[in-house]
Amino acid sequence: MTAFANDIKYGFRQLWKNPGFTLVMVLVLSLGIGVSTGLFGYVQWRLHPPSPFSDSQRVVHLSVVNEATEKEDLSYLDFLALREQLTSLSGLAAVRYGSAILKKDRWCREYETAEVSRNFGGIPK
Repeated sequence: MTAFANDIKYGFRQLWKNPGFTLVMVLVLSLGIGVSTGLFGYVQWRLHPPSPFSDSQRVVHLSVVNEATEKEDLSYLDFLALREQLTSLSGLAAVRYGSAILKKDRWCREYETAEVSRNFGGIPK
């Protein structure tokens, strides 16, 4: 342990003897730490945006998968039945994803769409 303490003392002595080097080193380290922290925060924010729900730990995703086609398959009548039977949930909304093609003359573009149930906006946020 004394060797480690001696090494630390020697390091501080060298930093005290060379104030220009010490200043440059402190500035470079602080700039590097600041940039990496800012970049990490930005990437974290872009990849995991904050949830629009105030209590996001209570949000669940329910899905029904058709075994024959291995796709999600839930009719609107099934959704209404689930909403009546699952009384322990504070709200239940349906979302169905699809696509739409817009055409005009020679121009054509495909967009991703989402159909939502009537009460989608009323789920507590």
